[in-house]
Amino acid sequence: MFNFTLGSGRANADISQVFDVVVIGGGPGGLSAAMYAGRYSLKTLLIEKKVVCGGQMATISSIENYPGLDKPVSGSHLAGEMESQAVKMDVKILHGQVTSVNFADEIKELNTPKGLIRARTVIICTGAQPRMLDVPGEKEHMSKGVSYCATCDGHLYLDKTIAVVGGGNTALEETVTLSKFAKKIFLIHRREEFRADKLIRNKVKAVPKIEFLHNATVRKIDFSHESNKHILVSVKGEERTLDVDGIFIFVGIEPHSGIFGDTLKLKYGFIVTDEEMGTNVEGVFAAGDIRSKNLRQIATAVGDGAIAAFSAAKYLAD
Repeated sequence: MFNFTLGSGRANADISQVFDVVVIGGGPGGLSAAMYAGRYSLKTLLIEKKVVCGGQMATISSIENYPGLDKPVSGSHLAGEMESQAVKMDVKILHGQVTSVNFADEIKELNTPKGLIRARTVIICTGAQPRMLDVPGEKEHMSKGVSYCATCDGHLYLDKTIAVVGGGNTALEETVTLSKFAKKIFLIHRREEFRADKLIRNKVKAVPKIEFLHNATVRKIDFSHESNKHILVSVKGEERTLDVDGIFIFVGIEPHSGIFGDTLKLKYGFIVTDEEMGTNVEGVFAAGDIRSKNLRQIATAVGDGAIAAFSAAKYLAD
């Protein structure tokens, strides 16, 4: 026997039992999947490695683009509401790390420091995270001038000056999106040439409000003073201070798929699924940012989770 943390309360569950559904990851995709699985009356366990659920969502200070919100809410608040919904559906929540998996048999096995967990189906919602620059000021000003999502935060910089870091397709595509809001954009890339496709390179070059800084790297971010926000950039070895209202960083995304690489089909580290969230292994599904897909938002993660739970329920019924 061991304890599963259920919000503010606790409930005991026998580790020897076989769960109908085990959800790995407690972000919006995982919470959605668990809640829907609970609604289907499936014996459901959600495993979250951190002490609180929510994933990246829990770190966002203000969410404005989630459907149905009359006013902005914090990510931690929305995560708490989602967790409460799941708990009401009798979902058990274990805070711990899945260290390895065995999906070879009909009953799937997941190893954790608290013991072996077995399940008839597994929904993987381990997520991904933006690759950081790891420069002074980045963590301190995350969601307070430092952003990794143009769709989420672009509208906050209407008629303002911003910087964008990156040279791949995503960075340049997001720069075009941001150019619809900002009055001035510094596009910073560490190499002489962008890595992006020629089509998107030409599209960016056609926007007059974008200033290109090649062979440049960000050294420091300082948004601590409202009247003096700036970043320190090294351009071809010479330091330059840029007065900006915000900075968007697009230097890659790191999927949390390490323990699944030998079992599941991956594309650039992301789990490949079909439209029903099924992977190449029967009974194993994936949802949210860990999936190989184009748009990663709270809304898309929640949708993925709902579909994955439905697919798991159908698999069990069949």
